[in-house]
Amino acid sequence: MYHKEIVDAADLHARLLDLLRPRDDAERTEGTGKLEAVVLEALVVACHEKRPDVHVGQVAELANKILGRSGESLQLSPKEVGAKMKQLGFRTTRLDSAGRGIYLVSERCALIHKLGREFGVPTLRQGLPGCSQCNAK
Repeated sequence: MYHKEIVDAADLHARLLDLLRPRDDAERTEGTGKLEAVVLEALVVACHEKRPDVHVGQVAELANKILGRSGESLQLSPKEVGAKMKQLGFRTTRLDSAGRGIYLVSERCALIHKLGREFGVPTLRQGLPGCSQCNAK
């Protein structure tokens, strides 16, 4: 009987939604930041491998390995990773017949490291010995 009164209380529903909305927004923002950090960590790995370039699909593979390592079942598609890269300021270009990606020139690797530190990428907490970007604070 009490449950029916609560279920039918439209004003109570509205108040609860208003109270919970900021938390939901914060969790979504945190989730988005986490995905951006994962993409940045994948890009840091590519820089540390001293690749001349990296395809969006390769970044997606690395990002999915990082997510899997942390027990996350979420899998990012290359399209989703490309969108995150664009949000982070990395415009992709057609590299070859294998698809789009970015060239890992020193200035871009410096930016990847800088953003990685801002997003708290775990790989950058200790840094890679010998990496000039990891040592540049």
